[in-house]
Amino acid sequence: MVTFSFKLFGDSESRTILLELHGEQGQIHELRTPLRITKEMWDEQRQRPINIYLKSCKRLNIRLDRMRIAIASYLDSIGWKFEKVSLKLLASRIRKNVTVRSMTYDPKSLLGNINNYISSRAHLICTSTHKRYIVFFNLLQRFEGYRRRHLMIADVNAEFVREFLSYCKEEAYNNSTAYRTVNFVKTVLNHLEKRGIRTFVYELELPRERKNSTFITLSEDELVKIKRMDLPINLQAARDWLIISCYTGQRVSDFMKFNHTNDRERCGPGMYILCAAKNATEYLVAPASSRADHQVSE
Repeated sequence: MVTFSFKLFGDSESRTILLELHGEQGQIHELRTPLRITKEMWDEQRQRPINIYLKSCKRLNIRLDRMRIAIASYLDSIGWKFEKVSLKLLASRIRKNVTVRSMTYDPKSLLGNINNYISSRAHLICTSTHKRYIVFFNLLQRFEGYRRRHLMIADVNAEFVREFLSYCKEEAYNNSTAYRTVNFVKTVLNHLEKRGIRTFVYELELPRERKNSTFITLSEDELVKIKRMDLPINLQAARDWLIISCYTGQRVSDFMKFNHTNDRERCGPGMYILCAAKNATEYLVAPASSRADHQVSE
């Protein structure tokens, strides 16, 4: 039985990611991969970049996941026997999967069908929905790298839900993110069912989510203390948004629509109405105290 792992090789600032194959008798094969990363950005325990959401690290992590799947697929083909390993053939497979720019998906794969579904709905959905679909797609792509094999439609069943939720918990994803992703997968499978493709969508059941929400409230005196607090420059904008939101009950995303040209009308002693265009036909109207109006003006 062969096991494999990654580690860094070299003494330079940017180091090569080295593949190690371990046999049952302590044998070791080493193979340099085309991927490089600095030591400070490498997580030795998880064998991946520390922050997989940085732009450069995200691309590297995608390639690492492809590599894991390619290696596992090759080892499957030789029965995971160390003596049958061909480093030349393995290096060729790794290079092919790591250097390819656009992935070609198996017609029976989950990601391939999700990709087709998103493409087919592109003219029907708004930008925010499309972005949300891509988030689901990327999460499932990382899950494939975690399990070291591609997800086929036939694999998407009750066991998939259990394994996926366990992965999300291990990676510290919010339950709502995991649940929304599974529900999106159900949507795609229902779409396939309508086209006559047999799936196990009826097995994709989620446990009832238990919510223990903690609500944090701030008094006006506490808001004044926060406003007068000495903070680093990089936190001052966040402090301002917090204060404005507390005085108006609006989210930051709503306030991004406000600017100096928006209408502000006095509706009482120390009170204002703030207006901002949501789209061509709707307006956001928010009552606010003079303190919030002053903060917006700043």
